[in-house]
Amino acid sequence: MTPRVLVVLVLLSSVPYGFGGLPKDSTEYETWESNMLSSIERHRQMDANIAIPKLGYWLMQMSLSNNSEKGERPVYHAAQSVLLAIPGHADYFVNEVKQAKARALSPEELSGRDGKISWSNYNRVRSEAFDTLEHLPSVEAVRALGDFLGDEEDPNALRPGDEATDTLGPGSNSGLATMALRSLIQDDPVKSKNGWLELGEKKAWQQWYEQIKAGNRTFRFEGDPTEYDLNGPASGQKLAHISRDRKRDAERQVGRERTSGSTVVAEPEVASKPSKSMSVALVIAGLVLLGSLGWYFLRRRSRKGS
Repeated sequence: MTPRVLVVLVLLSSVPYGFGGLPKDSTEYETWESNMLSSIERHRQMDANIAIPKLGYWLMQMSLSNNSEKGERPVYHAAQSVLLAIPGHADYFVNEVKQAKARALSPEELSGRDGKISWSNYNRVRSEAFDTLEHLPSVEAVRALGDFLGDEEDPNALRPGDEATDTLGPGSNSGLATMALRSLIQDDPVKSKNGWLELGEKKAWQQWYEQIKAGNRTFRFEGDPTEYDLNGPASGQKLAHISRDRKRDAERQVGRERTSGSTVVAEPEVASKPSKSMSVALVIAGLVLLGSLGWYFLRRRSRKGS
């Protein structure tokens, strides 16, 4: 179990579900599910600052619950659908992370703790934020997670005056973003099957996002065949341009492989027509041969006559 998952489970075990729990009885579950779907739909009309955290909480809860594996998970998908329809849904979680860090470093917080930094609330907020973002297949979420890939700071690496009990944390935001993108994106540049980050994995995702930003690559979400860029579904013109670039790069790579090393791959020989000078030489040789044969036969005839 990774530190991030452990932190999330501890946090979830300390609070109620907030929507009546998950009934075990099938009839009660159906009633609960119907009530939840109605409540989720009502949040579509609410203020974004109220709707987003509530929908995100329900989405994360259902993704971790055993009941989330039942059928097509209507509550999970309903919360996800309404949340994705709210403009700025990803920016909300980005701002939550930034504000939580600012609070941890605020003069008020530090003075109340005799100058010691506590990252407990910051760890809780960002764990919840990244765990929610990994269930939001949107361009907004990819942009938010991509921007976090460069944040390598791990506040849980103790500095003088920091609180020792905060060493159990989820790691850097770069690592959290990598794990979230791994779950969200289909064309994983690493294709890791491990539950932990592999050596060089963050670097691979950083390079992947740089290609996305440069417009040299598109991406797909799990279960969605649509190709996206950071503006939405990629246009046919852009896809054709990327395809040409990939073909060109592949051809250049083949050329480099042919000429690299001590052995050069020989091209197949192609039969060619004799050159003009070669043709003249063949004619002369033929005439010389005929002259020699004529002289030979004349000598034989003159000997017989004598």
